[in-house]
Order: sequence, then structure tokens, then C-alpha cells
Amino acid sequence: MGTVVIRLECAPSGLRGKLSLWMIEISSGVYIGDINCRIRTRLWRRILSELGDGRATMAWYTQHRLHACNRNGKKSVAGQDGMLLMSSPLKPKDNPSVKQI
Repeated sequence: MGTVVIRLECAPSGLRGKLSLWMIEISSGVYIGDINCRIRTRLWRRILSELGDGRATMAWYTQHRLHACNRNGKKSVAGQDGMLLMSSPLKPKDNPSVKQI
């Protein structure tokens, strides 16, 4: 068993209700629970199938290692030297040679 944190944005209310059967909603769209690998995998599959245009992020800690995955988010999970990092796309810089009309 391991601690799992799931964050949902713009998710259907039915999906939020299904998550609340297994986890505690500690804040709007943020769920935490102590569930095993099988339940965690099934919940993530359910989230992916019912999420639609919403966004979801899941993080869990097992056997001295942190794991994370996300769906439809602006950030992506990247591993670097054994650490998980969240990377976000760079914003385009203003081009001084282009004049605004």
C-alpha cells in the first residue's frame, strides 16, 4: 500500500464521485488515499477514460521512490538524476523586430 495524491481540473462530477469512494477529497479536486497498486492502476485507467478535456495529475510514493504521471496538463514529468521534475513549455519571447498594430 502506498500514499497516492490525485489532482483533477475540469473533470466531470461523476468521476469526482467515483474517486471519493476510494480517497478523501482534502480540497476541491485534490484527493489523497492509501491504496494498493491494483486499485491505483484501475483508478488511473478510469480517470483516463472519463476525463474528457479535463486535466489530471497523480503522484505516489512506493519503496523509497516517487512516481508521477499526468494527462492533458501544461506541464510534463521529467526524471533527472533520480529526481522527478515538472517541466513546463517556454513562453514565446516578444520579438522586438515585429511591431504591434
